[in-house]
Amino acid sequence: MAGTRRRDLGDPTTGIRSDLASDYAVPGLDEALAMHDVKYLKVRRHGKLILDLKINDDIIIIPSGVDNDLPVYISEIQTWKGKIKAIKKQRESKERWLIVAWYYSPSEFQGLNAPDSKQNDFGSKELVFVSTHLDVIHWETVDGQAPIAMFEEEDIELDEIPESYFYCRGVWDDRKEKWLKKRPAATCICRHRYKLHEDGLMHFCPRPYCHKWYHADCLEQHKWIDADLTEIEIELQWEMSLDIDEKHSTLAESIPHAPLRNMTVHGRAPDPYSFIPDDLLKLARQPIIRGGDYGAIGNAAVVLRARVIVDRVARHGEELLDDWREHVWLREKTTEVPGSNPNDAAKVKNALLNAGGGEHFTAGGNKIPRHSVPDFWHRIKDGFEVSYKCPGCGNVI
Repeated sequence: MAGTRRRDLGDPTTGIRSDLASDYAVPGLDEALAMHDVKYLKVRRHGKLILDLKINDDIIIIPSGVDNDLPVYISEIQTWKGKIKAIKKQRESKERWLIVAWYYSPSEFQGLNAPDSKQNDFGSKELVFVSTHLDVIHWETVDGQAPIAMFEEEDIELDEIPESYFYCRGVWDDRKEKWLKKRPAATCICRHRYKLHEDGLMHFCPRPYCHKWYHADCLEQHKWIDADLTEIEIELQWEMSLDIDEKHSTLAESIPHAPLRNMTVHGRAPDPYSFIPDDLLKLARQPIIRGGDYGAIGNAAVVLRARVIVDRVARHGEELLDDWREHVWLREKTTEVPGSNPNDAAKVKNALLNAGGGEHFTAGGNKIPRHSVPDFWHRIKDGFEVSYKCPGCGNVI
């Protein structure tokens, strides 16, 4: 869930503190582990719930040494972040202590001298979870829940990660000094990893043995551009670019097969594309992009689903699914949807209604709309349609 803050440090109604050494004898880790376990912590002041925490919540923590006497503003970049591993209660008092594992900022992580820790290869809101670094903190140092999303680079089904969120894609063990979960390798020709909401647009090659993302600026700079194909040739290459047998097999299996249609009408085989609506073709015949208006996760989930359905109708003789829009636009609801925007759901539903598919739009239960996709327009250069090429396989992306 989105992080909730408790107003400015120093406001006596919030109970936020930073340096508590003068008020409490902070227990050591072993001492805290021996205390009584508590499942959750709720704190009220003046009848208002100001803190509601449970185990495995990500939290914002006020750094020690911050002046408590005056209200001050601390940006979320400057605050500490941790994950609650245990909530503990001293039997002889009402005090509550939290055992937390720490998220490191890029600059903090550099101090560990870990491999693959160059600061310029991290996003400004990227964190590394150091799951083995545990400390004991007092609940009064907690400013609220932290908006941190786990970013799995290869998972195109991820919830959209809002720009206001921090994100994590690596887990480090500071005891054994090794990665428990390595950050994914950079695939672009610039050898820089994707920085969410900071990089420009990136294009994806979904073909077998590729599956790589490239910055549009890098493709432009290194002249990976195809200006020889016509618009329909470009679109057909996009439409047929997927890896159903391997990488996208699970995605394809999630879409049910339709019955085979009658392949001849009055003794003639009709054009298979006559069975495919324009709005479905438009989705299948566009590049896979992330960044900018496409969001941090991008349009891959929607575009690849559209390509699977078009492939079955155009090349395997299947009928068009009546509820194809649901299979393209809806996904399984996760336990928690970071930053899910009701306006996005409304945009998708309106798009379906405008396309004449409202009667098939049954979002609800365990299904929710995917992130909306902006309209795509061909790039025109010197009066001709141009497209980017994959540096790996040389085909249109």
